[in-house]
Formats: sequence, structure tokens, C-alpha cells
Amino acid sequence: MKDSIPMRIASIDILHAMTMILMIFVNDLWSLTNIPSWLEHVAPSVDGMGLAGGVFPVFLFIVGLSIPLAFDHRRTEGDLAWQLVYHVVVRTFALLVMGIFLVNGETLNESTVGLPRYLWNSICCLCFILIWNTYPKTTNSKLVYGAKEIAIMVLLFLAFIYHGGEEGSIQRFAPQWWGILGLIGWAYLASELIAVFAKNRFYIILTAWIFF
Repeated sequence: MKDSIPMRIASIDILHAMTMILMIFVNDLWSLTNIPSWLEHVAPSVDGMGLAGGVFPVFLFIVGLSIPLAFDHRRTEGDLAWQLVYHVVVRTFALLVMGIFLVNGETLNESTVGLPRYLWNSICCLCFILIWNTYPKTTNSKLVYGAKEIAIMVLLFLAFIYHGGEEGSIQRFAPQWWGILGLIGWAYLASELIAVFAKNRFYIILTAWIFF
């Protein structure tokens, strides 16, 4: 059973892919000028929502759709509650790490670090892929672990050399506001832990939804 291929629901995967594309698109809108205002986040004092403001809730909606399907599949393969919790914690950690690195990249002081922002983000994303990619079972395990170890060392080096902000107010590597991925990580942690122990019991899930 462990080697079985999980069934996918195309509509969720397609919506997921479209949201990821939109997330990448709106993420760099701040660096552009003379763009339509409806593409951006509205000001805090404005009662409304732009296109960029819709990405985060749609992504959380997809997470909510996927949770019961993913857990039901893992339970059919024999996973116990502690294994599900471990899986949730590992994924949360991954989202928080990715969020921290990318949000620090937004305020990177290129002249001090010696790296342009696009290169910083590209290296970070490559490391994320090497660390958390699902490799084919036929891949040499030593090669996989070697690639992951190198990626971890590169991320630690980037965090060590990081300087952000403007001259006179230079900041070191820090969580800042966690970034979109980090916020998704915290929401993921709360909702997934509830789902693990609720075991599809509707009224427990409804109570948690009302609470939040």
C-alpha cells in the first residue's frame, strides 16, 4: 500500500497551479510603476480588496480542500496520529523557513551583501527545491542527502551574510513579518492539527471554524 499512487482531483490541482501563478505575479507588483490600482493591495484605510488581496484567502481555501483528502489517504496507508502530526510539523517548518528567507529578500541591501535580489531569491528557491523535493525512489540516496546538505549549508551562509534595509539602518536576518508563505505555514499548522484530532467529525471542525 505504501507504494500506491495517491489519486488526484484535477480541479483542486488546477486551482492550486493557477493560484501559484497569480501569487508569483502579484508578489513583485510593488517594484513596478503606473499599474492599475485594482491589481494591488488596497490601502489599510480603504474598504475594499484588490486582486493581490485575493491570493492568500484562495490559497487557504485550497489547503482546506486538500486536508481531509490527504489525511484520509494517509490513514488508509496505516499512518497513526503521531505520524500525521510529525508530517504537519515538518511541512509547517518548511513553509516558515521559505517565508523568512523570501521576506528578507524583499529588503536585501544588494551593495552590502554583494548579491542582486533576483539572484538571492533564485538561490533560495533552488535550495528549497533540493531540500524538500520528492525524489524518485530510484535516485541514489547518497546523492539526495548530499544535495540536501549542500542546500542547507547554502541557506545558512545566506542568512549569515544577510544585510537588509538602507544605509544607516542596516538589519540582520530576522523573521520580520514571516512573509505570505510563513503566514500560510501558521494557518496550516492550526488547521491541520485540528483536522488530525477531529477525524472528519463535522461539529468539531465547525466549532473550530467559528472560533477562528
